[in-house]
Amino acid sequence: MEDKAYLQIRNSLGEILDFKFKSLNFKSKLTLMFLEIKEIQKEEIPQCSFKQTIDLVQTPELLKKLKDATKMGNNDHRKGEIVFCDDEGLKKVHTTLWAEEGEFISLKGGVWIPVSRIVDIIF
Repeated sequence: MEDKAYLQIRNSLGEILDFKFKSLNFKSKLTLMFLEIKEIQKEEIPQCSFKQTIDLVQTPELLKKLKDATKMGNNDHRKGEIVFCDDEGLKKVHTTLWAEEGEFISLKGGVWIPVSRIVDIIF
């Protein structure tokens, strides 16, 4: 059975070219059958590499979702799924977003992800 994050992202994509996430334009010749989002634990994020330059176009909608998820994390202690791209590919983590600090977001436990690598926030 496919999980909610995969279904939401898959439903947001185009067919073959110009895949479109709700919050990101992603141009590729990949087909959906090769799209894999690896679920990881928050504690595994420090082992992720963000050294390569990746051209992700983020929309204002994504930035609004980051602010909304931060409010939900702080006010309601609600968790969401953060889909991001490290040097190996797409990953997702189910956690609380505590702060968005310019170029990075902060998760519980002092874990950081570059905003430039965030693909979507699902809550």
